[in-house]
Amino acid sequence: VCSSDLAGADVSAGFFTMQGGHRWKNVAWQPRIGGLFYWGSGDDDPNDGQSNTFDVLYPFGHSYWGIIDNLSGQNLLDYSIQADVKPTDRLKLVAAFHFFDRAKTSDTAYNVARVPFGAVGGSRDIGEELDLIAKYKVNKNLNVQLGYSLFWYGAFVNQNLPRDDAKQLYLMTTLQY
Repeated sequence: VCSSDLAGADVSAGFFTMQGGHRWKNVAWQPRIGGLFYWGSGDDDPNDGQSNTFDVLYPFGHSYWGIIDNLSGQNLLDYSIQADVKPTDRLKLVAAFHFFDRAKTSDTAYNVARVPFGAVGGSRDIGEELDLIAKYKVNKNLNVQLGYSLFWYGAFVNQNLPRDDAKQLYLMTTLQY
């Protein structure tokens, strides 16, 4: 947590993240199970001239907060469970499930562009996301990745910006030379 004085306004904001897991290397498919916890501070009073919401300067959201890239790390709690297996040396299958809440109900939620959305108060529940990913190494220079993600919007989003749940299917190739 960081505290400072910026242009006459007190700033007290921070984040914390923890990730861990275990891979079984001496069994078929080398399964791994893990978890992630992330907290980015929210503001008790966004109108008091003090900023207590953590500001993610250069968000790389899908690396941390789900592949769909719905959220920034501001005023955010992310509880995630993850698992992967390696059926072959070239193929890796990954699944991750995220539970997203607002850290403070006195502050809003923030999209991946760090833009606030929704009103203060109300539910903490932003939603849940499931990510399913297959990574295939064609050769030492070419990788192919296929992914599918679902985001089920929670009470906070449905109260403020009702919308259909998000779905995403993608195919990505990486060529290294």
